[in-house]
Amino acid sequence: GGSADFPTVTDTYGNTWTPVRVQQTSAWPGFLWVFTSLNASGGPGHQFFVSKPDSYPTLLAVEVIGTGVTVSGGGGLDNTSPYQTPSATTTGDALLLGAFAPGYPGSTVTITPGNGFSTEVEEPRGDGSWVASVASRTVLTGSYQAAWTMTGNAANDFNYAEDLLVLTVGP
Repeated sequence: GGSADFPTVTDTYGNTWTPVRVQQTSAWPGFLWVFTSLNASGGPGHQFFVSKPDSYPTLLAVEVIGTGVTVSGGGGLDNTSPYQTPSATTTGDALLLGAFAPGYPGSTVTITPGNGFSTEVEEPRGDGSWVASVASRTVLTGSYQAAWTMTGNAANDFNYAEDLLVLTVGP
């Protein structure tokens, strides 16, 4: 929260984290920051750390194994269910990772991905804490959107943030 400035992300394997996009998720203000760490190292006891003064960040991490990974896609805002990302087009086989951040619900909520996506990791439920979801889908050449529905009494004070990363793994 606080400002759109990216937080600092580090981990116990010394990977480099590159900021990709930021979307404001609530009037509070809350933000969805998207980072990548291509050709990263990982393994037993891998820990992640986020620092940003005057904020309460939540980190959701997904490991994708492969070489020659390229990243494309885009982010958006939506205030109507299903909450959808902008379309992303693939020119070959790809892994899609979608992120949904509805902000800070004051009560319990349930987030469900749609459009063939499955939950990878989430900070669930709300009830006075930040909520976020990362979902994935393996696809062939085509155009795709990630989407989520949310049930429960979430504070609807702003457009919710979504992001869709297209990860293409090279040979």
